[in-house]
Amino acid sequence: MRKYEAHRKSEDALRRSIDAIYREKDTDVAVERVLSITARFYSADRCYLYELYEDEECYKNTYEWCREGLSPIDKTMTYPQDIISTWLEEYGKEGEVWIASVEDEIRGGYVYDTLISQKVESIILSPIKNGKTIVGFLGLDNPKKSVDDRFLLRSVSVIIYSEIARRRQSRLQEREAEKQKRQLELDKSIIEVLANEYASAFYVDLDTDSLTPIRTDSAMEAHFGEFFKDKINYSPAYRIYVNTVVQEDDREDMFFAGSVTHLREALRETSLVIKRFRCLINGSEEIFEAKCVKVGNVNARPKIIVIGIANREIETREEQNRRIELIEANKRAEEASKAKSTFLFNMSHDIRTPMNAIIGYTDMAESNAGNPEKRDECLQKVKLASHQLLSLVNDVLDMARIENGKIAIEEMPNDIKVATGNCFQLSKQDGVAHGLNMTIEYRDIEHNMIFCDAARLNRIFTNIISNSVKYTKPGGNISFIVEELPGKRLGYARFKFTVTDTGIGMSEEFVKHIFESFSRERSTTASGVEGAGLGMAITKELVDMMGGTIDVKSELGTGTIVSIRIDFRIAENVSPDSADEEVDYDKGLEFKRVLLAEDNDMNREIAKHILESRGLIVEEANDGSVAVEMVLQKAPDYYDYVLMDVQMPYMDGYKATGAIRSFADSKYAKLPIIAMTANAFEEDRKKALMAGMDAHLAKPINVKDLFRTLQRFA
Repeated sequence: MRKYEAHRKSEDALRRSIDAIYREKDTDVAVERVLSITARFYSADRCYLYELYEDEECYKNTYEWCREGLSPIDKTMTYPQDIISTWLEEYGKEGEVWIASVEDEIRGGYVYDTLISQKVESIILSPIKNGKTIVGFLGLDNPKKSVDDRFLLRSVSVIIYSEIARRRQSRLQEREAEKQKRQLELDKSIIEVLANEYASAFYVDLDTDSLTPIRTDSAMEAHFGEFFKDKINYSPAYRIYVNTVVQEDDREDMFFAGSVTHLREALRETSLVIKRFRCLINGSEEIFEAKCVKVGNVNARPKIIVIGIANREIETREEQNRRIELIEANKRAEEASKAKSTFLFNMSHDIRTPMNAIIGYTDMAESNAGNPEKRDECLQKVKLASHQLLSLVNDVLDMARIENGKIAIEEMPNDIKVATGNCFQLSKQDGVAHGLNMTIEYRDIEHNMIFCDAARLNRIFTNIISNSVKYTKPGGNISFIVEELPGKRLGYARFKFTVTDTGIGMSEEFVKHIFESFSRERSTTASGVEGAGLGMAITKELVDMMGGTIDVKSELGTGTIVSIRIDFRIAENVSPDSADEEVDYDKGLEFKRVLLAEDNDMNREIAKHILESRGLIVEEANDGSVAVEMVLQKAPDYYDYVLMDVQMPYMDGYKATGAIRSFADSKYAKLPIIAMTANAFEEDRKKALMAGMDAHLAKPINVKDLFRTLQRFA
């Protein structure tokens, strides 16, 4: 009766185990439930499953159940692969391993130490076999009853392992199916992309040497008709294609590149191969491209490929053009870099030359303090060298502003004879001093009054005539001819300006580069002439901005002719402005009070001396904030003028002007504030006026301009 009851309990436990393993979809939950049923049946502390890891030659714990209060088996504990066979021989009983006393029977070693540390006194292991190989085992620690009933243990071990293996295989199959699905989608997208990217595309099976068209373009159909419409043998079809359209010199290479043997080899290590070749299309040679893409597993042996063919002539030509443009751009950059290096080399000399003169003649003036005639001669030369230095700086700044688009042509009514005559007379002074014969001539002038930017026009002719003066030896001739030509546009007068000299001339090669920035025919040290090599570049830019043309003809040892043609809008019913009257500096400015706001001590001292020499009273402020405070502490009519530097450390001139204009007493708004700054360009003048200043003077200060401006507000 007792035996029957035990058998019934064993069958009940097995039935519940089977029910759990097949009803529960989650493998981990199902196995742990079966292990729990088995452990409770045998009143064991633990029930666990070990599986064989053949590559590591050991068994590892993959599932475990343990009684409450006990710690799980250390996951690092493994059993050597051969230990189960050994234990079966030593402790085997009806196919299971039964060790009733670990302490007495195992006696030392790694496994013994581990079992003792886990408080294991006895164990039952049921081996799981696949053929002759023991692939795992189901174990019990410290079973306390039914140890002779191995039926449940043996049955559960087989059921668990079989179900785990089945589920793993199912998951592998699902993953493989998903992988294949993704690969098919990838293959499909590859084929679609290739078919869209290439005019003709073909599906090729390397194993069967067959070709199936995906799409063909009109050119392919025109050459081969229906030949590539259906599935055909790949190798002979490929040879026909190569022999028909590929340029003869490329055929042998293409035969090899497209052979099945070569494609297998080439696509073994990579997923695609691209080949460019030449084709004869309507008698002309054009570049084509073939792309071969492996379909399927990238790492697998190539079997299926897709071949796309497209005409790349336009792209190739564009690539070549881009390459040529890149080479030319690089060449231009190198030339520009070389030109700038030359410019810096020349500038170092050209700047040092006037600086040396300034320092040297200043020392000479000091040493000749008792000789007024010699002292004045030295000071005149200091002044001349200063203007040369300023001209160099202005050339560099003007070129930078032109390149940045910050110069604009501002046309006003002007008398063409006055505009050109004033410019010529200034240059003539230098020319006569050099012993040159200089003449100006006007021909057929019908429209004296025109709209032009007199300052820019002056700059153009000054650059050209000053070059002639520099490079013409004493006794030479320079002529300036201003001629009105028949006009081609209603309301416009066309003028031709020609400057001719008998100077040293230029080589034909240099004339080609004369309008490039930093270009000079000879180095400064060779020619003995100062200049940054920017004058003609600036001239060309200004002429272009006026819509004109400039032409240079020159011959070494003979001279140079520069011709400019510009159309000017006729200024009808406008009479020439009367010449500016010379300012009487001794009249109207004496005892006027000036607030001089300037942070630079030297600049402040110079300006103060100039003002006081004309009888003005000067008060000083070394910052904009100080100037604002001084104005605020005085009555609105205390100061007659404020000369305001723009760049000062704590409060700049713009902010200081804004603060003064914002005073509660509106009379401060009428106080003349004049910007006095090294920011000398038109945009700087506009910025000063927008800030509330009344006028703008550029440093270095021109004394005549300074007092003319003060006279305006007297």
